[in-house]
Amino acid sequence: NGSASCYSDADWSATLAKIKAAYDKKMEFSVRAYVLSADGLTSRSGSSDCSSFIWSKAASDQSKQFRDDKTIREHTLHPQFNKCHAHDHCTFPGNCLLQVSVIERAKSFGVENDYALGSVVIDIEDRWFSSRFRELVKLEAVPIEALELHCPESSFSKGHIRMWVDVLGPAESQREIEKLAATEKESFILEIKIWRVINLEMPEGVPAESATVYLQATHEPDDRNSVSVETDRHEGVAT
Repeated sequence: NGSASCYSDADWSATLAKIKAAYDKKMEFSVRAYVLSADGLTSRSGSSDCSSFIWSKAASDQSKQFRDDKTIREHTLHPQFNKCHAHDHCTFPGNCLLQVSVIERAKSFGVENDYALGSVVIDIEDRWFSSRFRELVKLEAVPIEALELHCPESSFSKGHIRMWVDVLGPAESQREIEKLAATEKESFILEIKIWRVINLEMPEGVPAESATVYLQATHEPDDRNSVSVETDRHEGVAT
C-alpha cells in the first residue's frame, strides 16, 4: 500500500534467521494430546444414553492415528476420559494439524456403529513456532483448554472437550507421559454391614410378632445390570 516498513533489512534478516533456526529444529517432534473430558455432547438419537471414545489424527493417512475404542465411556453425555494420545516422530508439513474427535458407539438391532459427534482441529505448526507456547512446554505449564466440538453437517456447537496439547522436541520427548487419574473399570467388593434395625413401623393391623423382617440392597451400575442381595429373614421380630 506504499507505506514505509517499520522493519529494517537487518531486522528482517534476524527474524528470518530465527524462523529458519526453529524450522531446522522441528525436523522431528512428538505431539501429546491429554484429553480429560467432554461436556454437553449431543448424541445422534438425542438420548442421554450415549457411549463414546476419542479418536485423534495427526495426519490424513493411517500413519498417525489413535483410535481409542478400547476405553469407551458408557451411558453419559459428560464422559471423563483422562487419556493421553501420543503421536511420535512427527514432521512438518505432514503433521501440522491435530484433529481430535468424540465418537459415539451406537447399537441398533444388535449391530454396533460408530458416529462422529464432533471434532476440533488444532494447528500444531502455529504452536511450535510460538515462543510463548514453547516456554510453557518447557515449564510444563501448558494450560487446559475448553475447545468447541463441531461437525460438517451443522454450524452449531456439539459440546466441548477439555484437554491440553504438548508439542515436544527431541530432547523434551524423553519426558515421561504425565499420569492421569484412572477412569477405566476396576473390579471391587462392596460390603455393607448391618448390625441392628430399630423402631420399625408395622403396617396397620399387622402385629409385630407375626412379621418377617429382612433387608434388601440394590446396586445399579452404569451398565444397568442391577444386582440385588438380601439379608437373612427374621420372623416375629419387633425391633
